[in-house]
Amino acid sequence: MKNLLLTFFIFSNSILFTQNIAPVGAKWYYSISQIGGSAPPDAEYAKYSVTKDTLYKGQLAKQVEREYFRYSGDTVKWSTLYLFDRNDTVFYYNNQYGRYIPLYDFTAIAGDTLRFYYPDTASTTPTDSTFSLVVDSVKMDSFPNSIIPVS
Repeated sequence: MKNLLLTFFIFSNSILFTQNIAPVGAKWYYSISQIGGSAPPDAEYAKYSVTKDTLYKGQLAKQVEREYFRYSGDTVKWSTLYLFDRNDTVFYYNNQYGRYIPLYDFTAIAGDTLRFYYPDTASTTPTDSTFSLVVDSVKMDSFPNSIIPVS
């Protein structure tokens, strides 16, 4: 009976705390424009792939592998990203600050002031520097069954 209750407890918690950002297997592609480089505009891109749900730094999170595809044909593996969502905000683990910080706030409306931390590539010395921005408008786009061809 104790094993049955323990199994039920673990199963119900795994359902209740499932991440909603994206399912394992989801992929995103981002065009990277070259400014002043030798590659044509939008000839390089990054691919983000959700590879698994995991416990990272004490938080249930999505593990996201990142790759950068260069115009020259080589591929660079970027550092792994860890994301989770709570109350319509997506957080990511920032190695420089050593904690999860906000990445997206989906509750923002026009006129809101949002505060974000500088990206972990902003400097080589960790600081808790932030910047603010004012939301001027909110727009929703939907791309059902969108497929971007990748060579």
